Amino acid sequence: MWSGWSDKLQHILPGSTVCASERGYFGLPFEAATRASNSNKGSLLVICHSLGLHLVSPALLQKCDGLVLIGSFRNFHGGSDREQKLSRTKVRRMSAKIQIDPALVLQDFYRSAGFDWSAGFQPASDPTTHDHDLNTNLLHDDLQLLDQCDLDIRLLQQIPKFNSAWRARHDRAA
Repeated sequence: MWSGWSDKLQHILPGSTVCASERGYFGLPFEAATRASNSNKGSLLVICHSLGLHLVSPALLQKCDGLVLIGSFRNFHGGSDREQKLSRTKVRRMSAKIQIDPALVLQDFYRSAGFDWSAGFQPASDPTTHDHDLNTNLLHDDLQLLDQCDLDIRLLQQIPKFNSAWRARHDRAA
């Protein structure tokens, strides 16, 4: 899934090791982060998608020279008190339903994310056909983590290629 990103991201840190892992909701997981963190070849670029930012070890974040965040967040439940309550309710319902009807939960998730099967969208793992490959226990555990996560932003401010972007965005807001 992430192999195509390595070549595209080389311009951020030329000659770097690009580090991406697959959690394993569909099929087998792999942990590229551990192998990359032990590498002494050039700079280390870490890619995180969504909850992945909360799954990367603080030690790896401290070692990396660059960080690419795709749909990541400090805390999943942002916004007003009302919006936070609605978000928490939705995640908790998904967590409860994932053990009962995982295909329906995934269809609802894809639909709410804007994917349209009638337009030809085919996810990497179609919930209507790959139900048996879904690691529902891991997904359930990660939904609970999603509900509780709150990242210490100071971990990110130490990363050279993230820090400059963070400061620029932070300074503009000031």
